[in-house]
Amino acid sequence: MGDCADAKLVSRVTVPPIPKLGDMHMYWVWRMLIKSYLDAIGLWSGNHPKESAHTKFVLLSTLEIWVVRREYDEMSSRSIFEDLEERYAITNNDKRDSMYNF
Repeated sequence: MGDCADAKLVSRVTVPPIPKLGDMHMYWVWRMLIKSYLDAIGLWSGNHPKESAHTKFVLLSTLEIWVVRREYDEMSSRSIFEDLEERYAITNNDKRDSMYNF
């Protein structure tokens, strides 16, 4: 039914038990777990994920449906990761500002 060239490869792709990213409150936990998981399977380099179909699958499968953008279909793993960081990472300045804005 699918276009898989090697059925053995499909059996090795697993969705890690990482909580799905749905908002900025979960971002740092999600990032830490994604980084640890991808690093453990050799798909992390420096401060971003390595490019591969497996990496992209892991990233997309750990997002809540409302977080996924249509553009992600054409974007690289690194670009998706950077977009998520831009959208959901809370900096110290953001935290301070949100404490004083009622």
